[in-house]
Amino acid sequence: FGNSGPRTLGMIEQLPAVTRTRAAGGLGIRRGRADLAMVCRTIIDEVQQAHPDARVVLDSRGSTLGTWDVDRLSQMASNWIGNAIQRAEGAPVATVLVDGRAPAAVRFVVHNRGAIPPGM
Repeated sequence: FGNSGPRTLGMIEQLPAVTRTRAAGGLGIRRGRADLAMVCRTIIDEVQQAHPDARVVLDSRGSTLGTWDVDRLSQMASNWIGNAIQRAEGAPVATVLVDGRAPAAVRFVVHNRGAIPPGM
């Protein structure tokens, strides 16, 4: 699925590191300049290849540039967007908002029309 193969392999290769990190009490962060909206666009494209009937809309506002750990944010975005698609309850639309209008923050929101059952 496009670039998802190498990213998935990278996540698998990180599993021993995650176990060591948990045992050591911390997680290494690799920061670099990136555009969070572009990171989300890449993930949306990958998710839509895996779920061709799903429609994911990206709503990007303001400046979404920042210093991020792109690998970690990609993992998070993939999980949240994938979950939104799976839990959409027949509504094939999920919206991803990347809002950089605040001076010191970028907000990331994933929304669908599904409901989370009580107890989950």
